[in-house]
Order: sequence, then structure tokens, then C-alpha cells
Amino acid sequence: TPLYTAYLRLCGCRIGKGTHIYTTYIDAPWLLEVGNSTYIGEEVILSSLTYQDRIYHLHGIRIGSHCSIGARS
Repeated sequence: TPLYTAYLRLCGCRIGKGTHIYTTYIDAPWLLEVGNSTYIGEEVILSSLTYQDRIYHLHGIRIGSHCSIGARS
């Protein structure tokens, strides 16, 4: 996990200290912000893409500190 977290930071993701990310389903890591001491489980889908009126939009995702997102959410 420390190597994967470092990789996500290189991709532009803002990750707090003590955060554990076990998912690889992140479509736009540069739009992801995760607070301190947060756990994100396996196979969690963090999708920044929405489709409305035949137009795709990218939106940021913010996850606060001391949060836990279970597997396959």
C-alpha cells in the first residue's frame, strides 16, 4: 500500500497521512482528495465521471478524515 499511495500522489491525488487505499478503480486520480487516517477497501469504485444531457462531466471526489469505505462499495 505505501508504494500504491506514492503512485497515486504522483498522479495528482491528494492523500492524507495514515490513509490506506486498496482499490484500483479510480478513473481520475488527480480529482481525488482523501483526508487523514481513512480506509478505502478493495473493489471500491471511485468514479468522477457523470453523463447528463449527452455530455460527460468530470467532478472531484472528496473523502474526509477518519472515514471507512468497505469493500465493493
